[in-house]
Amino acid sequence: MIELDTPIGVLDIGSEKSKFIIFSISGSENKVQILANTIIKTEGVKKGIISDLNKLSNVINELIGKAEDIIKKQIDKIYISISPLNFYFTSFCQSKFIGDHEIDEIKDLQFLVTSGINLFHSSHEEKKIIHVLNYNLRIDKKNIVENPCGLSADSLENDIAIISCNKNTYKNYQKLIKKSYLKFENFIYSPYSLIASIFYENPLADSFLVIDFGHEKISISIFVNKNFIYSTSIAIGSRYITSDISKGLNLNYDVAEKLKVDYAHCNQMKSQQNNNYLDIDDKEIKFFKKVSNDILNNITNSRTEEIINLINNEILSLNLKNITFNKIIYTGKGCRLTGFEDILKKKIKVKTLLFEKYENYLNLKEYLSDDYDICLSIISLIKNKYNPEIKILKNKKENFFDKFYSIFN
Repeated sequence: MIELDTPIGVLDIGSEKSKFIIFSISGSENKVQILANTIIKTEGVKKGIISDLNKLSNVINELIGKAEDIIKKQIDKIYISISPLNFYFTSFCQSKFIGDHEIDEIKDLQFLVTSGINLFHSSHEEKKIIHVLNYNLRIDKKNIVENPCGLSADSLENDIAIISCNKNTYKNYQKLIKKSYLKFENFIYSPYSLIASIFYENPLADSFLVIDFGHEKISISIFVNKNFIYSTSIAIGSRYITSDISKGLNLNYDVAEKLKVDYAHCNQMKSQQNNNYLDIDDKEIKFFKKVSNDILNNITNSRTEEIINLINNEILSLNLKNITFNKIIYTGKGCRLTGFEDILKKKIKVKTLLFEKYENYLNLKEYLSDDYDICLSIISLIKNKYNPEIKILKNKKENFFDKFYSIFN
């Protein structure tokens, strides 16, 4: 339970930039107030996996320290967004024979969830669970119910989804917390917070697809019938486009990145400029380099189309031909490229009614940049909660269950 007016921290450790927000929730309407926000360049992380513990710890201490200096207070609760490349989304269904008796929360429902988690552990000893989602509770094979407890049935079924990562990846983030003296509350998988936030804003939408086009990787998430049913990552991001511009035009990476942001167009046919002079400031020495806008846009277009083809391959492998998504929602640094939405509309091989850039329902983006999208989505998740998520609590009493899984919030 969140205490009103208590400052809470949200930390998004990005591959390029790390972001931190301190916020509070106050008033009868539970209004969110941003108290401080900071952003600095990340060091010590590659594709969501810690590569240098000391460098990343220094970044985090500086990031949080600056925000705490603004409000002149130390934060007691910090939620950390993680999205390592070696994460796993596992889903399966289960059934328990009831025998025409009333369903009991402990003996039946809790047992079903516990057995599912134990089954996952037995097959994936090398993985650490981040989130557990329990949905589509059914009695007698086909009747979906909100709360089966007390109802008579022959059988009880559920669908369960588990988001996990490599155990060593998790241990290294725990080491980061200890080294940085963080008052840690919980890890949150960023594609999960994004899709839950979108659901709060679109409660009537029965299906949507979310593309997070990041610096080093792309996350794809699917939401159908109020359920988070699938998520995966592709080990290519906007950095891939910059690297090819750097090679193709014989420029260093920083110059290629500036060129991409300022001039590149994903659809070379729509660009009106053929040549540009780029003025670069490098250690107080100014130089000019004449570059062909045709070549720049051709590289950008080719790499963007390749990336969208990879996205198509992931989605088409799920055999979702009969689904028309209400929305395809995109976010991330790569989506800022000029013309990205046009090329996405042209090349994506799924049916949708609408393409839309991610906008957080908290209506705070008027003074926060897109860099804070993940932070804002986590604030949404903290404020509202996503009902299918199961909270794993330590059980104080020694009985049949090692853990108690809080199913009904």
